[in-house]
Amino acid sequence: MFICPMHPEVMQGLATACRICGATPKAQQQDKKIMHGVKAVIRVGDQCLVLRKDMSIGKRWDFPGGRIEEKEVPEDAIRREIREEVSSIGNFTVGRILDTYRFQAKDHVFDIPYEVTFFEVLAEPFEVTLSEEHTDFRWVTKDTVGELQNTPDVLIEPGFFRAVQKCLADNLKDAIQ
Repeated sequence: MFICPMHPEVMQGLATACRICGATPKAQQQDKKIMHGVKAVIRVGDQCLVLRKDMSIGKRWDFPGGRIEEKEVPEDAIRREIREEVSSIGNFTVGRILDTYRFQAKDHVFDIPYEVTFFEVLAEPFEVTLSEEHTDFRWVTKDTVGELQNTPDVLIEPGFFRAVQKCLADNLKDAIQ
């Protein structure tokens, strides 16, 4: 069975290429370009929003985000992903880059290098409305973010804790000064 690394939640069946992006196992192996993505660490005061996604390959805590589309700049990609995944957010400002994390995505078909850039996103308080791709959310603080590790059978995305800690630690320094 074919599983696209960019669209693993889409059932591909016996297809030889992804129905969304056209990726094929052979093409992906030959083209070792780095796939670029963005993640939004949405901060309201001293809290950050995290979302839970239940996929066929497992459950995970994550930030809103996704792949940067062709000819799209990272800031536009992050705005698009926020609107798609957290449509109830209202006004927000895309702030500084918190971190960049590079990793190899591996499964039984692919071995693809990814680079994900985490952006701080400042927002006013809002009521979270989940998109169809998410099943739960949490507002975490510097003190409570570690509790997510205790969620049974839920993975944490690479770079997740480092991005939250940096966002909230820097926020606390700014508040003191």
